[in-house]
Amino acid sequence: MGTNLNKYFAGELTSEEKEDFLLDVNNNGEIREEFIEYQNVVALVDWSFPKVDRELAKQKLSEFMSRIENCENK
Repeated sequence: MGTNLNKYFAGELTSEEKEDFLLDVNNNGEIREEFIEYQNVVALVDWSFPKVDRELAKQKLSEFMSRIENCENK
């Protein structure tokens, strides 16, 4: 699930993939909780960095999400 979360928040899912993913989020409490956690992290990162540092914020978020995914795969 981590990969789809990463792709969703990175804007890398097609419209069809996004729709399927959001249906999964809506129908599965465990996935929904994970989605909300990621959503909160994205909001914190966005809030933490001024708009002029948007690219840096995206890079840091990507690094953080990769670390989470690596932990999940262990």
